[in-house]
Amino acid sequence: HMYNCPNVRFLSGKLDALDSLYISDCKNLRSLGPCLGNLPSLTSLSIYRCKSLVSLPDGPGAYSSLETLEIKYCPAMKSLPGRLQQRLDSLEEKDLSNMRSSDPREGPKLLEPKSWKYVIPRCR
Repeated sequence: HMYNCPNVRFLSGKLDALDSLYISDCKNLRSLGPCLGNLPSLTSLSIYRCKSLVSLPDGPGAYSSLETLEIKYCPAMKSLPGRLQQRLDSLEEKDLSNMRSSDPREGPKLLEPKSWKYVIPRCR
């Protein structure tokens, strides 16, 4: 699990033993690097609110064991890699319904309470 890691820009290293990967709220994550292409044991991939993530890798062994895929609120991601697209129909669970959407929690900001004006009526 990776959660709220604003300084992480990419993942790398030998991650062949991972069977699940959960990444959330890593606003500067741009790439998962080539490491995901060599994850033969990966069965579950979940990515949430990574607004700078542009794409996923498309290595030779990528997604061969994948059963569950969820990608939400990653507006910079324009498309899925070819190998993953080919596997979508065979996944047990998938949710890509808000893949390219912005996170609704980051909507317009409300006024700060200091700027609110409220006049108390005088009693006569």
